[in-house]
Amino acid sequence: MTKFGKKNKAISPIIATLILIVITVVAGIALYGFVSGYMSTVTPTSSAPPSYEFITEQYTPYSITPKIYNSFNYTIQNTGSIPITITKAYLINASNNQLYSVVSLMPKKGITPLSSVTIAPNQLLVLNVSTLSYTKTSPPPGSYYVKFITSTGYNIISPTVYAST
Repeated sequence: MTKFGKKNKAISPIIATLILIVITVVAGIALYGFVSGYMSTVTPTSSAPPSYEFITEQYTPYSITPKIYNSFNYTIQNTGSIPITITKAYLINASNNQLYSVVSLMPKKGITPLSSVTIAPNQLLVLNVSTLSYTKTSPPPGSYYVKFITSTGYNIISPTVYAST
């Protein structure tokens, strides 16, 4: 029996299938747009990877009362033809590849951290990366390396340095 004399009609199975296909295609395009937009911010630019060489490396803790600086000193040479700009650095425990600390970039044994360091082509730079501690503690004895991040998104991995107490 129909209400008020109208017949109930349903969508044909063919039209329902077409609507589901359209919804699936639109969702796939939206997902592709999201993922490709995210990946373009994560991957490095199309610039060439930096050319560099580590000349020397050394661990030197020093203190300026009441602070202690755990300094990893590197002499880096830019062997390429374009400048290398280092924007971040991380101290990594070499035995387990775990992050020990985010470190500050400093020229030599400076006191004021820099936001970035640029190494011109064929230039040698003595760079100090330091962890700052007010509790006068040093990293546990062991091997550490520094992972430098360039402004173009490339990683520069330093040689391993042994830190003793």
